[in-house]
Amino acid sequence: MNYVYIRSEPGVYTVGFFAPDGKWEPESDHNTSDEAALRVRSLNGDGDRSSELPGRVVALCKKRDWSLHWTCRGSYLHLESSELIEAVRGKRGDKLEEAADVLIVLMSITGSNGMAWDSVVSKAFEKVAHLESAPQYEGEEFNSPIDRASQAKAKE
Repeated sequence: MNYVYIRSEPGVYTVGFFAPDGKWEPESDHNTSDEAALRVRSLNGDGDRSSELPGRVVALCKKRDWSLHWTCRGSYLHLESSELIEAVRGKRGDKLEEAADVLIVLMSITGSNGMAWDSVVSKAFEKVAHLESAPQYEGEEFNSPIDRASQAKAKE
């Protein structure tokens, strides 16, 4: 059996499979196609090993005697994020290598503080789904100038 997802109704993506007799067997519902696709990959065992990685990262930190204290992890996250930006700017470093370093530090923080990686990813999907339909908020970073007076008038 192979799991798939379908758009079962507007804004609802249902994961399930078709039984040999052709009957649809639902497994779970999701708010976005990305969430449904992630669940399908997980159920089908498509080699997504990302949920095992935070535990391995924490074990590696302990083995190498790297501090898991939030002050050190926070500093490392800042450092690795800065190195990623330098690579993106073309100044130095490999973008993929630096992105992996950021992810490893982030996983060391979440993993050592009892946050399941799957829960972190689910929360990110939830936040993206919310932001996709939420109005821009005051102080939000914009890519282009926006006439604030026009925006304020539109709200009236």
